[in-house]
Formats: sequence, structure tokens, C-alpha cells
Amino acid sequence: MRIPKELLVLLVGVLLAFTGCDKNNEPAPDPGPETGILKLNLGISVEATPTGRVEEVSTDDFIVWIITEDGADTVAKFDPWSSAPGEIELEPGEYYVVAQNLFPPPAAAFETPWYYGESEVFSIDKEEIHTVSVTCTLSNYKVAFNYSSNVQADFTTWSAKATRAISGEYLMWPKDDDREGYFLTGEDLSIEVHLEYQKEFGDGGVITRDFYTTIAFPSAATLYNINVDAALENGEIILLINVDDGFETVEIDLTASLTFYGPGTYEEIPGGATVTNGPDNPEQGFGKAITTWELTDVILADNKHVYWGPTPNGIKGSMDNDVFEDGSPNEILDFDPVESDLANGYMVFTGSTVIALAIAPGSANVDLMFEIWVKNDADAPIPLTSPVDLGLPPSIGGLAAFNTSSDVVVVDFVLKAKNAGADPSTYQTFLDYYDAAATIQGNLAYSSYSGGFYWSNLDK
Repeated sequence: MRIPKELLVLLVGVLLAFTGCDKNNEPAPDPGPETGILKLNLGISVEATPTGRVEEVSTDDFIVWIITEDGADTVAKFDPWSSAPGEIELEPGEYYVVAQNLFPPPAAAFETPWYYGESEVFSIDKEEIHTVSVTCTLSNYKVAFNYSSNVQADFTTWSAKATRAISGEYLMWPKDDDREGYFLTGEDLSIEVHLEYQKEFGDGGVITRDFYTTIAFPSAATLYNINVDAALENGEIILLINVDDGFETVEIDLTASLTFYGPGTYEEIPGGATVTNGPDNPEQGFGKAITTWELTDVILADNKHVYWGPTPNGIKGSMDNDVFEDGSPNEILDFDPVESDLANGYMVFTGSTVIALAIAPGSANVDLMFEIWVKNDADAPIPLTSPVDLGLPPSIGGLAAFNTSSDVVVVDFVLKAKNAGADPSTYQTFLDYYDAAATIQGNLAYSSYSGGFYWSNLDK
């Protein structure tokens, strides 16, 4: 604590009177550094529209730091800013101020604007009053989905998802959700739109289609309106997407830019394809042994960009009945880029579930691992493309390209399990692990995996 100069002199005088020392024979006391005064103004300015309308936001709950020029020391912190005095006493030196409303800001969240501001370096001299103003601006960006009257009239349901393409943070918008989602900058944003149409005639089934595109290098203080307009033509869903960022309109037109459709089955990809299944025990499949899919005769590959890969968030495993994510962590497995080797056609997805036991302790956590090997008909690994490079969701993991209709892609895959935290060498197939456990009667294990074709709108 710094003691005022006048009080320090008085204390020294009292001390000398009590000790009987001759002050003429003692060195003069050090009064300490003299101080200056900082008067800090904090404000918000957001250019919300092309007209320059300024949105006012209260700064009472902001957090403010005063930091030395070299960034080594925080000399004052006010949380909230409303608790700060009108004048802030500082020792002579060089400083700067940081102010923001969230610390740390979320990478992706609904209705969560992040305002941030940082001052220039300023000097405080002794016995001087210095005024500094810090202006905070919107430092994340926001996204909203808007569906045309065609979509609302013709389709049964729809949903959307936006994902930061590298780190994977995402937000989901169900039908009729008009909230604005806020994202940190620094990564491309992958956009997914899902549409469903209930057929009124024929088999009365449901037509579903997923569409993907990417907002490259999103900018702070920007609203990206994802405007979706879709129609049905000859039983096919035709989608038009454009992105309005509030300053200019960037139209992502299916006839002008590379947009991917899918995932589609071998029946849904235009021109069709052939899938040969294995192994010899299809009832137990990849939960009991390595399963093989051989993909051939992809006609569309002769003139379009075509890939095959897992469906986003499509790998699931549960040992506490069939409701994935029902009270159990990570039953929808995540792509593991560290353990995977895309250059050599190898993908790993990991997650966990809970198994219900008939003996104490009654339940146990189980680690899950899903392995995929992708190769050609000569058993040589096929290098895989990152979905992020194509504007597709990172949860796909990796994609195998079809260059012509004569290409053959062979996919081997298996689901494994082990005791949570046990050595990876103890992994065994999913159903072997489950069958060996003393489970509660009537409890069942379930697993699910799907893959599909992704194809572009543009010719090669």
C-alpha cells in the first residue's frame, strides 16, 4: 500500500521523538514515487449498418485492465467497470488499457456479442491528470438463417448448422429458430442446411437433402444472413443460398460456385453407383468384425467432383440401450485428427458410453474407437481429402475422391471398445466386449454407422 507523503513525514517525526535519535545524523526518508491521475472514459461503437447507425451498449458490467507497456504487469483491474473510481491514481510510467464485456469470449454462442477495445500506450507523469478514451467494438460476428416463403410452404421441416471449420465449435438452428449466433473470427465457417419434404403420393416417404457451403474468412462486426430458398423440381430439391453480410451481398449460386451436395446413398447420387457389402456375418457387422464396402461404378465421377466419406456425426455406439447420448457421454463419436492418418487412408473416431452391469458398482464407463481404412482394389491406401478443404463439415473426417467411373474404393471399418482409461492394446470389438460383460438382463447394445457420396454442382 502506498502511504501519502504528508502522512509519511508525520510518522517519521513521531518515530524519532520516541527513539530520541538525532534526525540530523540520519538519512532523509524516501517519500516514494509521486503519482499522477488517470481519468478513463469507456464507450461502445458498433457500425451495424451501411448507414453507420451506432448501437449503444452499457459498459457498467465490462471488465477493464490497466497494464504496463511491456504487458508484464496488470496494475489495476476493475470488474465490473462500474466499481472504478472517477480518478485512478498511477505511478509515473507507460501503460495501456484493455476493456471487454466477456472474458474469455465464447467461440460460438447464441445472443452473445463480444465487445473489445484496447487503448494506445500512454504516459503518466507525477502530479499530472491524463485522460484516455477506449472505444470497444464488436469483435465477433453473427450469423442468422432466413428461409423463403417457398421453403416454409413446401417443406415439412428444416434445420441448419454453422461450424468453425478448424476447431469445431458449432451452433444449430432447428426449424423456426431465428436467433443470431455469434462466432469468433480466425477460421472459415462451414454451413449446413438440412431440408425434408413429406411426399403426398406414391410411397408417402420423406425426401431429405443436406447442402454445404463455406463462408471464407468471416469478418468481425458483421451480420451474415444465410438466406435459403428451395423448390422442388421433378422430385429433386433445388437449393439457392446467398449470404448477405449487411454491407454487400455475396451470392453462393449453385451454377456459379463450387457447392457440394450429399451425403447421398448409392441410389441417391445422380447416375447411381454400386456398393458390395461384407463380411460373411452381416447381422453383427462392424460391431463384431471388420466390415467391407466396395464402391464401384460411380457414373457421375466422369464429369463432376465426387467423393465418398462418413456422414457428419454419423458414427454412434451405445451400451445402455438405443437412445444415443441418453445420459452417456460422447456416444456420437468424434473424428480424432491426431490418431488418424489421412495421407494413408486411415481414420479414427473416438467416444464413450456407459454399460449397465448386474454386479457392483452397477455401471462402468467404456471407451469407444471406430477405425476406417480406405484403399483401392489393389489394397493400396487411398490418400484422403480433408472435408474442410471442400467447405464440408470437419466431423466427416476424410473423403476419398472418385476421378472416373472406373475407380474402385474399398472401405474397411470396425467399432471397438475397452474399459475407460485402459491401455489401447486392450481394445476388442464392440460386441465381444459387451458379450463378455455381466450386463443387466434386457439391456441391449446398439451401434450405427453411415457413409455417403458428396458431389459438386460444377463440371470438372
